Amino acid sequence: FQLIDKLWQDCYNILSAALPRAGQTELQGVCEILAELPFFGNSEDGLRVPGFFAKELVQDLMDTPVFKGGRQCVKDRHSYCPAGPGALEGLRLICGCRVHKR
Repeated sequence: FQLIDKLWQDCYNILSAALPRAGQTELQGVCEILAELPFFGNSEDGLRVPGFFAKELVQDLMDTPVFKGGRQCVKDRHSYCPAGPGALEGLRLICGCRVHKR
């Protein structure tokens, strides 16, 4: 239950990040807050970046009152999406990139 407790502690920050600005909301700010939670983000070069669980939760939140106006009012819904390990591996395969596992 520690994760749920941390999520509840951050709920006001999440709601604040989802407030409309100039009539539109954004996913990225909400995902960046979620990334700080265990399992919702990954550490890359000393920074926390949103991962699969952040993406899943924020996509569900778009269809709730958290994102005023719903999905159609989310400005970055077509330009921003955190990628989990499976998506990153798929992109590497499609693009022909090889990554050496450490």
